[in-house]
Amino acid sequence: MVVIITILLAIFILSLFHCQAQACTTILIGANLTEDNVIMHGHIEDMGINAEGEIWHTEETDWESGKEIAVPYVKISQPEKTIAYWASGNSLGTSGLGIDNSLESYNSVLVGVNQCGVCVSCNWCYSREQVCERQGIRRYALRQLILERAHSAYQGVLLLGEFMNQWGQADWNGLLFAISDAREGWIVEITTKHWVARRVRDDEIFVAANRFTIGRDFDLGSCDIENFSIQQQWRNEGDFSFCASYTLPERAESPYDVLREERIKDYLKIHKGRICVNHILEIFQDRYEGTKYFRFPREDVELWEKTCEEHNLPRPICTNLAQSFFVTKNAPAGNICFIGLGTPGYSGVVPLLPNSKTLPKEFSQSGKDSAWSVFRNLGLLADRQYSVRSSYLKNEWRRMNDWTQKQAAQAIKADAREQSALTFQIGETVLATAQKLLMRWTD
Repeated sequence: MVVIITILLAIFILSLFHCQAQACTTILIGANLTEDNVIMHGHIEDMGINAEGEIWHTEETDWESGKEIAVPYVKISQPEKTIAYWASGNSLGTSGLGIDNSLESYNSVLVGVNQCGVCVSCNWCYSREQVCERQGIRRYALRQLILERAHSAYQGVLLLGEFMNQWGQADWNGLLFAISDAREGWIVEITTKHWVARRVRDDEIFVAANRFTIGRDFDLGSCDIENFSIQQQWRNEGDFSFCASYTLPERAESPYDVLREERIKDYLKIHKGRICVNHILEIFQDRYEGTKYFRFPREDVELWEKTCEEHNLPRPICTNLAQSFFVTKNAPAGNICFIGLGTPGYSGVVPLLPNSKTLPKEFSQSGKDSAWSVFRNLGLLADRQYSVRSSYLKNEWRRMNDWTQKQAAQAIKADAREQSALTFQIGETVLATAQKLLMRWTD
């Protein structure tokens, strides 16, 4: 009886995920289309209105040769040295999309950039493959392992492929990884047991919401990826398309995904050849203003797909689901990741420089005094008087973000001490600005 109840509970939980768990938006821009001829990587991490987030730095670590560590849910050998990295992820004890509040290690990273300039983000997708609970490597661990080990984006792709070939992915059946550095950007799409990858072209604007994108043209993948789809009767022999074969059919052309993707592409195409950080930050703030799809934000509604369908609400790019967002300039002189906590447009960004190591403690803690809580509460107040406060707040952060970008550009060649000092100083200034605005609107 206990076994039957456990199985039924697992099926119920998974059915809930299929109904409502859609999150995140990712952008990769080829170097030929950007202002400084560098690859750019943008991402919004949507986890839910109450999903607290943090930003932290992890130092490089020396390991005993051949030492095995436990990651959810396998044991894996560590290299002799792991790479330092910045990451953002869930605060312990928070609630949100797929969060289990486990105390296990390798169970919190959502996005990050390492000291070698490898940047990683990840979107939920939906495949036809069966979910394997606690069998394989969990998504949080996959992200962290790439940050710890990859000296290049290409190496990150190979590592992810190796993990998939040996262990597979646990607890979900579809993810889209974007992995970038100063040389190239890659998309890797994985199911439970299979994977496929392609390099983003230098003249390409890549945008993804929550569906697979790779079709017939891919560079790497599982050796049995075509034969398996034939065995499952997902396709006939002939031309193979990964997304056509492996995507859950009802998720292939969902307006929840398509509207976001097309809106971003239409905006960025206008700026081809001169796309910059501000353009990506600008489109991340978009709620379809000036179109028939615009709706005033509501703090009592989380815009998962099922909710959007029930309330006849379009799913904008910018929502109260956002835990964090970033834009990375992958430059040969050194990557700069501009990251913010909370909703785009309602939070200033801080620069994570190649050798910086510190931010004010509020950025890496939870609770009412955390940076995430300050930005979240500020956003809620802006949404309550959207017509007046939203544009004011966006203009304030736009001015500060311009200043931040100038400071970061000057510091890119500085030593580690100076870079850390600048990151800390900007973090203090951004947080103090948000606290003052919050006090003004709550008095």
